[in-house]
Amino acid sequence: MRPHFRPGQGRRARYSDSNFYLLGEVIRRVSGGSLEEALAARVTGPLGLEHTAFYRTGLPALPLRQGERQLQMPLAMASMPVDGGVVSTAQDMLTFTQALFGGRFCAAKTLAGLQDWCRVFFPLQAGAGLLRFALPRWLLLGRRYPPLLGHSGISGAFAFHCPEWRCTLTGTVNQIDGRARPYRLMLQALDILGRAR
Repeated sequence: MRPHFRPGQGRRARYSDSNFYLLGEVIRRVSGGSLEEALAARVTGPLGLEHTAFYRTGLPALPLRQGERQLQMPLAMASMPVDGGVVSTAQDMLTFTQALFGGRFCAAKTLAGLQDWCRVFFPLQAGAGLLRFALPRWLLLGRRYPPLLGHSGISGAFAFHCPEWRCTLTGTVNQIDGRARPYRLMLQALDILGRAR
């Protein structure tokens, strides 16, 4: 396939899950074990995430929905471990996100290196494995929402941190229909937090 643009050309990014697959292979080869073993040794074990694992058949997980329709996609979920096939709870996602942005998971310099933002699609910018969600002032109609840093998934799951307000938002809308749903929910939460400040 032809590239959409030359690497390093301007402040451009194109979201693709291919790099997650490549990273998964690097992790597997460097660790000398499976992805599951690497996840347990480096993430879930040290952070005490007892309800986070790569999806496998029989693992309890919320069913995916598209509108009112429940989707049966166990083979699809099992086939994409490194780019969205992790099953977790809102509490475990909260613990991980707070550890990431609180300096318990990686050094501040490493975290800063992930935040070299490039525009992907409005209103998201992408860094290295992180997204930045920030609405422009003209769109806010007098309200104030500070930028959120984190990631969301195709299932409607989200884990974002707001450095300015020192709060973390995690959860799911459990919908593959409508990519904006988790962001609307986070904006509603920020409205509530903003009024309480």
